Amino acid sequence: MPVNKIHSFFAIFIGSFFLLCFLILIILFYNHQSDKIKSLALESMTMLAEWNRLENDSNDLLLNRFTQFGTDSSLVVSNWENDYRSFEIKLDKLIDNEFIKRQPEILKRLDGAYRVWRFTEVRLNNASFYFNQIIQSGLGEKVMVNGMLHTMYMMRMQGQLDIDEISLLEETIYALESLDNATNEFDHLFNSIVLDLEVSGERYLQRIRGLFVALFSSAVLVLIISFYINRQLKTAQVNRKIYLDSRKARLLQSLCENSSEEGQAVFNEKRVEYELKLSFDVPVMLIMIQIDNFNDFSHLYNIEEQQDSIMELCSDFKTMLSQNSTNIEYFLYNKEFIVFIMNTAADCEFSDLEDGIRIWHSKVPADGDLSISITLTDLCFETDDLDRDFEYLCRLSEYRYLLGKHSFITPGAWKIKPFEYFKYPQEKERLFIEAFKSLDHDETINLMSEMIDYAAPYGPESVKRLILRLTAAQSSVAELLAKSFHIEVSQGVTPMILEIQKKETLEEARMMLDGIVSNVINACQQKKSEKHDQTVLMIREIIENELDNLNLSADYIADRFNLTTSYINRLFKQHTSFSIAGYINERRLLKAKELLLSSGLTVSQAAEKAGFASMGTFFRLFKKNFGQTPGELVSDPVNTKIE
Repeated sequence: MPVNKIHSFFAIFIGSFFLLCFLILIILFYNHQSDKIKSLALESMTMLAEWNRLENDSNDLLLNRFTQFGTDSSLVVSNWENDYRSFEIKLDKLIDNEFIKRQPEILKRLDGAYRVWRFTEVRLNNASFYFNQIIQSGLGEKVMVNGMLHTMYMMRMQGQLDIDEISLLEETIYALESLDNATNEFDHLFNSIVLDLEVSGERYLQRIRGLFVALFSSAVLVLIISFYINRQLKTAQVNRKIYLDSRKARLLQSLCENSSEEGQAVFNEKRVEYELKLSFDVPVMLIMIQIDNFNDFSHLYNIEEQQDSIMELCSDFKTMLSQNSTNIEYFLYNKEFIVFIMNTAADCEFSDLEDGIRIWHSKVPADGDLSISITLTDLCFETDDLDRDFEYLCRLSEYRYLLGKHSFITPGAWKIKPFEYFKYPQEKERLFIEAFKSLDHDETINLMSEMIDYAAPYGPESVKRLILRLTAAQSSVAELLAKSFHIEVSQGVTPMILEIQKKETLEEARMMLDGIVSNVINACQQKKSEKHDQTVLMIREIIENELDNLNLSADYIADRFNLTTSYINRLFKQHTSFSIAGYINERRLLKAKELLLSSGLTVSQAAEKAGFASMGTFFRLFKKNFGQTPGELVSDPVNTKIE
């Protein structure tokens, strides 16, 4: 996987991890706040239930005034008073809750309720004081057994109470009624506050949810924006790198094409800007990699995939070269070529470097999607000669046309004859055309191979020119044969030349030419065979219909077909193994035999009917063919039917 893709993967992974952690923290915080709100709601509802119970007890005690205290009235009053004090403690705790402190409206209403509670507490203290006075005076044992108010009236009617006792009881009843009014007011306020607490808690949770959604959306948006910015930065970096690489490639190509002082000055001026470490103070070596089947490769992958594959190949090749080289640069040349320029190490031998490149090249699959050919040149010791060496490298790479794909080309591997000494083999071409016209397949292929082998030592340019001229001649003959034999030829001269020019190697061009020759000759021979079969069939029909014609002969039939006697004899014999004269005699003898056995004619009559002009010839041929004379045949009792 490329490094930039690995970095992108880790960036996405880390961003997603932190976003997930943030989401988990949000969920935990929300659950914590929700638990606090639920706990407060439960606490407030518990207090409300306790207050309702306390109020019910107060109603029994204070409003109905018929509560039976039993024998221990002081304990009942003390428990009743303690319940009020316990509720007060819980109320203080509720007011101190952090959530309520963050709710100004609720806190304000609680403060008001608390002031009402203080008023209720005063009334409670007042009622408790009078209760304790009643208990301490011993009056409680009298009036708090069957109901305080009922007992007070009964004892008052009976004169059992004095004025102070009656006043004490009335003050107690008044204090109880005041406490009742105070508790009613607090009950109204506290119920509404509990309901508001529930609404405020739900509203608070909704705000938290909204805040969390906003935070999460903001985090996602920030993450998306950061990824977008990161992607744009990477794109800008990639574009910048592509721009610098393209400028670097142009500079290197310009130097290779023009290494004069002017070209070197331009290179030295830009080398620092483009971070080129190539030095010409040490020997320089040029290597060219050519992508085989570049058209298929470019159609098989998109531009990005092509670049990735080429970059991976170049990186691998550069790593291998770095073992024997110091500074290595490369650039793309005419799409399908990659030119490497490098400074060789001081202790590096050319043969060792060549062996290393050859071993690396052998590991690249020849039948893979990215098959390559490699061309090497000798070491360049002078910067001024770099353009000449590059031109020589380009010419040397053209020998891939002769060697084929996945070839390894080195200087001195070919003994090249001067191109100006090359002469087109016109006599061979004439023989080739004649062999092709005569449908001699083997001779045509052999002559074509001899012409190509003759041109090969003069270099690929000579072979390409010969192939083009040979293609034109072959196409012309193919069109001529197509008209003569009424066959179809797939391509004309111009399309065939255009097609042959697309072939990357001589092997591919040779296969194309061989295929055309084979297809045309096979089609012509098939048509010719069909025509010959029809001619032989017509000859047989003429012989069968004109056996009694004394002029029937090979010359007579040749005149009928407007052909020579020798040709028509040769054609007939190829298909029947008989000459025309022999076949005529064979058919006449069979007819004479049939007439002798079935019609009752005399020998001379049968011979005349069969077309024999000479009786001597008839007897001689009959005896030779059937082993007996015509008379013996007729007199033989065995011959009762035609054999």
